[in-house]
Amino acid sequence: MRFAAVAYQLLRLGDDALRARYRRQLSRILRARWRELHILFVYSLKVSFHYHFAALAQALGRVDETNALPAAGRSFSRVKRRGERQAAA
Repeated sequence: MRFAAVAYQLLRLGDDALRARYRRQLSRILRARWRELHILFVYSLKVSFHYHFAALAQALGRVDETNALPAAGRSFSRVKRRGERQAAA
């Protein structure tokens, strides 16, 4: 079920090229290793990591002239929360 849930989300992406690539990869692993459910789930996670890294690379490619890091590349631990911003000011 976990493999199916992750694969379903990957096959609903807006990028046609990535969606076709992921469909081809997921169908190939499904035909080859259909009895090993843990392998299918781990592979689907690896494909989803690829999507997130591709999105991060695209966001970094759109950096403006101030050379500021886009929000996609910032660490969650370094993002100041509303209360922390007011206390720092």
